[in-house]
Amino acid sequence: MSTKEDTSLDHSSNGQSLVVHQAAPLGVKDVDWGTVPGYATGGGAAPTDPATYLHAIRRHWLLAIVLGVMLAGLATAATWVLIPKKYTATAIIEVARDKDVIVFAEKAYNTPQEYEVFQNTQLQYVTTPAVLTAALRDQEVNSLPIVQREKADQIKWLKDELSVSFPRGAQIMEVSLSDVDPEQVTKVVEAVVDAYMTEIVERDRRLNDQKLADLQRVLNSRDAEIRNQQRLYERRVEELGTADKDTLILQNNLRMQQLGMFRNQLTRVQFDLRQYRSEFKAAEAALNRLNESPAIAVELETMRQKDPMCRDLEKQIAQLQQMLASQGNMARAGAETTLGSQLNDQMAMLQNQYNAHLAGLQMLIVEGKRVTLQETMADRALLAELAAAEEKSLEEEIAKLQEEFQTIGRSTVELDMLQMTLDDLKAVRTTVANKHEALKVEMGSLPRIRRGPPVQEPKTANNTELKYALSILAGLVGLVLPGFIVVRWDVHKQRVNSSDDVAKKLGLPVIGSVPVIPARAIKRLNAPSKASHQWNVRLAESIDGIAAKLLRNAALAKDRVVLITSAVSGEGKTTLATQVAMSLARAGKSTVLVDFDLRRPAIDKAFQLPLHPGVSEALCGEADVKTLAQPTGLAKLEVITAGRCDRHVLQALANGGDKRLFDELREAYDFVIVDGSPILPVADSRYLSQHVDSVLLSVFRDYSRMPKVTAAREILEAFGVRDVEAVVTSASEGGYGVVDMVAQTPQASA
Repeated sequence: MSTKEDTSLDHSSNGQSLVVHQAAPLGVKDVDWGTVPGYATGGGAAPTDPATYLHAIRRHWLLAIVLGVMLAGLATAATWVLIPKKYTATAIIEVARDKDVIVFAEKAYNTPQEYEVFQNTQLQYVTTPAVLTAALRDQEVNSLPIVQREKADQIKWLKDELSVSFPRGAQIMEVSLSDVDPEQVTKVVEAVVDAYMTEIVERDRRLNDQKLADLQRVLNSRDAEIRNQQRLYERRVEELGTADKDTLILQNNLRMQQLGMFRNQLTRVQFDLRQYRSEFKAAEAALNRLNESPAIAVELETMRQKDPMCRDLEKQIAQLQQMLASQGNMARAGAETTLGSQLNDQMAMLQNQYNAHLAGLQMLIVEGKRVTLQETMADRALLAELAAAEEKSLEEEIAKLQEEFQTIGRSTVELDMLQMTLDDLKAVRTTVANKHEALKVEMGSLPRIRRGPPVQEPKTANNTELKYALSILAGLVGLVLPGFIVVRWDVHKQRVNSSDDVAKKLGLPVIGSVPVIPARAIKRLNAPSKASHQWNVRLAESIDGIAAKLLRNAALAKDRVVLITSAVSGEGKTTLATQVAMSLARAGKSTVLVDFDLRRPAIDKAFQLPLHPGVSEALCGEADVKTLAQPTGLAKLEVITAGRCDRHVLQALANGGDKRLFDELREAYDFVIVDGSPILPVADSRYLSQHVDSVLLSVFRDYSRMPKVTAAREILEAFGVRDVEAVVTSASEGGYGVVDMVAQTPQASA
C-alpha cells in the first residue's frame, strides 16, 4: 500500500487498484507494556527485544549518520577551539643529598630515608603561605592578568596550580606552573623561586651568620675574662714576692680541700633550692587551676563507676524510666492512671539526689587534690627555707675560709685556684674558637640547596596531545550520540516492526498482509508497463487473500458486515477498505462500500463521486439508505459516500442510528464494507463496532505504535466486539512468486 501523504487517490477505471492517503494521526496515551508479551514489565517501559533496536536502526540509519557526522564535526571543532593552549614554565633547584664538607666532617651524609624526609620538607616549604605571599608581594607579579583574575584567594589559587616535584632518582626539585600566557607563567615561577630562596634557603644562611656572631661575642667575652684572671694572678704573685708555693702547701692543703668541699656542697644546695622553689610554683599553679583540670572529670567518672551509692541510684533511675515508659504506653492506650505523676516526682527526687551525690564526690576529689597540693607547697616551702639557711651557712663558711686564706696571706692555694680558673677559661676559649673557625670555614662551602639555570619562557604548548585526544573523543561522542538518541526515541515510540509483533506481542490474529506501494509506483500504477502490472498483481493477490478469509467467515459465521478501521489515522484503513470491497466484487459478491469516516471522508474522492447525499443524510432520516448507493466502474460494487456531517449526524450516530442502516444494507447486499474513523481520536467507530459482524484493524509497519493498537483493541473489546482481526501493511511481506522486490522505506500510510 502507499506511503503517508495528504489525501491523494488513484482510481483505476478497470477496478484493479485504488490507493487512498490521509493525514497523520492524533496522539494518544500509551498503555501498560507490562501486559504485552515479550516486553519489559512496568508501565511505559521500553521494549527489551534486541530486534527492536535493529528495526529502529533500519528506519533511521541515514538520519543518524547525517546528524552524527554533522555533530561530530561541530563537537571536534568546538572542543579544539574551546580548550585553550597551556604553556608550562619550569624552574630547577638543585637539592644535594649530602652536605658539602671542606674540613670539619660532622654528620654530613644522609641515608635514603633521611634524604626523602628532607625532600618532602622542601616540597612543603615551596607552597607555604609565607613563600607564596612573598612571591605575590612583587608588584609586577601581582599585577599580571593571570593573578588579577583570581580576586577571591590568590594564595589558594597559586598553591593549587603550582606543581612541585622531585623527578625520580634526580637531586633536583622542579617548580612549574601552567597557563595560557607563557610570559606570565615564567614571571610567576621566577617570583616563587626567588621567594623560596629568600624566605627558606637564605634564612638558614642568616641563622648561620647569627650563630657565627654569637660565637664571636662568646669568644670576646672569654678573652676579657682570661685577661682579668691573668692580671689577678700576676698581682697575687707580686704581693707574695715569689711564685714558689712549696712553703705554703702543707699549711693550706687542708683548707683547700675544705673549700672545695664547701663549694661543691654550696652548688648542690643551690640546685636543690631552685628545684624546691620551682616545685612550689608548679604546685601553686596547679592549685589555681584545680577546678579547670580535666583530670577531675576522669577521676569523677572512675569514682562514679566504683561508688555503690551511684550504682544503686542509677539502677533505681533506670527502673523508674522503664515504669514511666510503661505508664506512657498505658496513657496512649486510653487507660486512666495517677501513678505517672508520682513516678515523675520520684524520678526528679532521685535525679536530684544523684546529681547532689555526684557533686559531693567531685567536691571530695577537688578537696583531696587541694589538700595534697597544699601539703606539697608547705613541704617545698619548708625544704626551700632549710636549703636557703644551709646556703647561707655554706656561704659564711666559704667566706670564712677565704678570709683565713687572706689572713694567712698570699696563699699558694689561692694561686693554684687562680691558675686552675685561668686554665679552665683558656680551655673554654679554645673550644669556642674551634667552633667559630669550623663554622666560618663551612659557611664558605657550596650550599646544599642551589638555584638552577634561569627559567626559560616556554615556546610550545604542553597540552596539544590532550587537545587532540579530547577533540577525537568529542567527535566520537558526537558521531554516536545522535544515533543513540534517534534509536532510543524510535524505540520509545514502540512501533510495529512486523506481522509477528501484531500476532505474538499484541495477540491480534493477522488475516493478511498488504505490500507497501512506493509513491512513484502509485503515480504509474495504471501505466501499461511490466512494473505497474506486477504491482497491480501483487496488490490484488494480497487483497484477494484477505477477501478469501472474509468469504470463509461469511460462510461459517454469517459475518457480512465488516468494519475496517485503525487505531489512529494514517494507517491505511481507507485504502484497505476500498481494495477489499473491490476484491469481493471481483469474486462475484454484491458489495457496498460505506464511508463512515464522517469527519474526514475520502471515498467520494477515490471514486470521483459527489459527497452528498450520503450516510449523514441517512442517519438524520433525510434519505433512504438504499437509494444512496452509487455505482462504480466495477460490477457488483456500489458506494455510499459520507455526506455532509454536522453535530446532529454525530448525535444520531451516538444514539444507534447506524443499526437501522446496517440492517437494511445486510438485506440488500452480500457484503457491507464499512470504512470507519480511527478508534482512538474519536468515538464514531466505537458506536459502529456494536452493530457490525467483525472488525478489521489496519496496522502499518514502521508507523503504527503497539500501545495504540493495543488500546484500540481494548476499546473495541470494551464495546462488546469479540472478533477483532488485523491486516498488516508491510514492505517486506507480500506476494509469492510475483516479482523480486527490494524493500522500500515507507513514508506514511493513509
